[in-house]
Amino acid sequence: MSDLERIFGPVATSARCSEAMRQTVEEIVQLGVEIAREGREGRKIGTLFVVGDVEAVLSRSRSLLLDPLYGHADELLDVKRPEFRETVKELAQLDGAFVVDKHGTFVSAARYISVDPGTPF
Repeated sequence: MSDLERIFGPVATSARCSEAMRQTVEEIVQLGVEIAREGREGRKIGTLFVVGDVEAVLSRSRSLLLDPLYGHADELLDVKRPEFRETVKELAQLDGAFVVDKHGTFVSAARYISVDPGTPF
């Protein structure tokens, strides 16, 4: 059993996460760790990934700049694609969050996430 499964498994089970969502979260966490460890151009960087209900997240957020992922085919924006992971690492230097669907497809980047504390996603 992986460390992530040991930690995330009970949470995923109680939240009734689908297998697709579990795999996506594992890939996103691994990518986040790579970004934190590697940094960019000698600097440490971090980023925010929002995984889940894409429509709800997009309705409660706005673009900080022209979305660099807009117009690209879904199959090119998959977290499992090694060349796309490198693109995400470069884009992580920008301000804003990534929005990812439950299947691991990146939907948007450089988003300002605004949440009304009384309204759950």
